[in-house]
Amino acid sequence: MMEMWALPEIDLESCTRCGRCVTDCPENAVSLTEDGPIVVHPRACTYCGVCETVCPVGAISLFYTISWDGDAVASS
Repeated sequence: MMEMWALPEIDLESCTRCGRCVTDCPENAVSLTEDGPIVVHPRACTYCGVCETVCPVGAISLFYTISWDGDAVASS
């Protein structure tokens, strides 16, 4: 069985390799390589968004899926 994770997308072209995503990741899931940051521990990544928030150039994006069951009724 193949495992799948939702992981941050890192634009290595925009990345300045400042390392903030590495030092601020609460799960130590990101590592800085000579090519730039990569998620080296995908099981550890909780998709918390810290890396996206601390990136000074916006090179990291988390994509979210919004689910709606259609039966929910708003109360007033």
